[in-house]
Amino acid sequence: MGHLVRFYQQQQFFALATAYCFCRGFAAEQRQSARYLTLAALAAACLSQELSMVLIPPLVVALLLFAKKQDRGSTLSIATAAACVAVLLVVDILVFQTRCLTKLEESRPT
Repeated sequence: MGHLVRFYQQQQFFALATAYCFCRGFAAEQRQSARYLTLAALAAACLSQELSMVLIPPLVVALLLFAKKQDRGSTLSIATAAACVAVLLVVDILVFQTRCLTKLEESRPT
């Protein structure tokens, strides 16, 4: 749906939501719920517009710089959620590539 409407406003919203939730979850408050919201907003931004995947490397660098160590259970649960988001994004890219590479039959008038 995002590609059919004016998707850049939708993508900007999700990119800003990702940055906001990241700051609350990994830098300022260190809340686990904000960390999950960061992953959800990032997934929505990337599914809205695949170009949003350029947000991932800076977020990883910021995570390494600012995130405090959590207990093992919290770290494992956020890593599992991040892996699920990564699989979702890979499937999205593969489906998109398959759809773009599939040759469509042109119907000719008879």
